[in-house]
Amino acid sequence: MVVAHWSEGAVPEFGEIHQICILHQRLFFFFFKLMCGWYREHYGAYEMTPSLTQGIALVEVSELSDEYPLAAYLVGCVRMVNLKRSICF
Repeated sequence: MVVAHWSEGAVPEFGEIHQICILHQRLFFFFFKLMCGWYREHYGAYEMTPSLTQGIALVEVSELSDEYPLAAYLVGCVRMVNLKRSICF
């Protein structure tokens, strides 16, 4: 699953959830892979590409742009994700 993490210059960044942790009674997502999203109007979805800030991150749910988990899917060889609700980047 993927969640919207934050944005840099109106380009959203998504995180692929690798693990979910509870520390001090707070929920965290451990991202194994960070990805940039480029909006593809034809599909009404974001094409995900590796982020310039590749790496791992531990992010509290309250820090996310949207905590709703999203399923990524393939269109040809391209990974895409649809937002389920409007969020501000």
